[in-house]
Amino acid sequence: MYLLTKLSKSREPGTPFGARLRRLRVACGFTQKQLADMVGMKTTALSRLEWSPDANPTLDTLQTLATALKVTIIDLVTDNPTPSKN
Repeated sequence: MYLLTKLSKSREPGTPFGARLRRLRVACGFTQKQLADMVGMKTTALSRLEWSPDANPTLDTLQTLATALKVTIIDLVTDNPTPSKN
């Protein structure tokens, strides 16, 4: 199931989703390698999610990333996500 297919794509590196994912990852203090290891994915796969305009994560991937970043899936796919303070 690909959820982000209909979201607008930009000519800038990545997509709005990729920029949000990157922002959240950095806000949590994780490198790409650290987050990729946490969620059981290759660093190249995480990099593709952040930078590729064609990246379409599955619902399972979104849930895994959201859990690791302590946000909701909605935070990953909408504007202005804020990491929760748990």
